[in-house]
Amino acid sequence: MVYNQNMDKGKQYLKEALNMDPDNLTFQKAWRNLLKLEKCKKEGNDAFSANQFAEAVDKFTECLELDPLNNSYNSAILFNRASAQLKLSQPKLALQDLTLAISLNEDYVKAIMKRSEVHLKLGEYEEAVRDLERVKQIDPQTQGLRQKLQEAKLELKKSKRKDYYKILELPMKEAATEEEVKKRKEEAEKLAAADKNAKKKPPPAKGAPVEADPMDKP
Repeated sequence: MVYNQNMDKGKQYLKEALNMDPDNLTFQKAWRNLLKLEKCKKEGNDAFSANQFAEAVDKFTECLELDPLNNSYNSAILFNRASAQLKLSQPKLALQDLTLAISLNEDYVKAIMKRSEVHLKLGEYEEAVRDLERVKQIDPQTQGLRQKLQEAKLELKKSKRKDYYKILELPMKEAATEEEVKKRKEEAEKLAAADKNAKKKPPPAKGAPVEADPMDKP
């Protein structure tokens, strides 16, 4: 049960087993290991609550070394370490931990939701939408899901619009006047039309003289 998504019940069953067979070395070892896992996690959580995020990361890293086979425990620890890394402005490291947490627990809604938030911060809108759609499949009643999905889809849509400021080489949106934008847009359209007409122009007849470009020098 300790490895089956329910640490509390696993602890309860292990305690009952020890009561029935207190001299069982396997049960004794498992019990000591379980207490160590709980203690380490608490220390990491306490450091996080005290805003000691670097210390929390170190403690959660220590927790991950205690029981590599305990997917339930380790996925939660990875989520916690990712939360601390976000507080340290390390979104890419947080993203790695969240992805690993989800690989250990595929239906870990909390981690998938958090990963979508990190994707949004990194401008990875398609990935954010994909994560939220995944949550919708797992638990459509997740609190805040509908709004977050709408927001992510809106950001994705906005990211696919043409950025005329970039296309027209305007330095800053705040510094560009409406007249400037209009003028640059007209220039861009003229250039595009000229380029289109140039492509349609038939090639010179065989043997006909080719006009030199006015910028060429004899």
